[in-house]
Amino acid sequence: MPRKYLKKTLEIRAGAKKIYLYNEHGDLVRTHERSYTPKSWVVIPSDMPKEYSDYGYWNKPYFLAKAENIGPDTKNLIQRVIVKFEYPVQSFRSCFGILRYAEKYGKIALEECCHDAILQGKCNYTYIANTISMYAKPAAEPPVDRMSSTLKPAATDTVVTGIYKDDDSKYSLENLLKRQGEGDLH
Repeated sequence: MPRKYLKKTLEIRAGAKKIYLYNEHGDLVRTHERSYTPKSWVVIPSDMPKEYSDYGYWNKPYFLAKAENIGPDTKNLIQRVIVKFEYPVQSFRSCFGILRYAEKYGKIALEECCHDAILQGKCNYTYIANTISMYAKPAAEPPVDRMSSTLKPAATDTVVTGIYKDDDSKYSLENLLKRQGEGDLH
């Protein structure tokens, strides 16, 4: 919608193929094509804010250059994310979010994650966000506190990567039947 309608009360009526927008006086503001495809937006280019029409410094070459500095699979993934949208500007937040993981987990981890995402055909921000922690390398030895000449508490032998694995024996058929039997007695 045009910016002049920001923070204004509008009435929305949805039809099968169009959405109708009315102002608080009941005047028709506009009709808008309706999309039933998830994450598919119908955009009217003239309604896009000025900063999106000239993109500022966020544009396709900017994100592709950043991705190329990380690796070829990251660049390939960013290209695929951009192509998914009718207007490239709609992909820039996803591209920005994906590339930020290089700062948090390292370039190698992001490159490996992007490689696997491409192989599985899941080239999107959500896949990267949910799996990048599995590609992170274990932390280095704990630093020495030079002021007190003691080591900081040592990390455990297991590396936590954001995945929680429960004890499988809790869900064995035998244990489940045992629990069911206990519930019947009480």
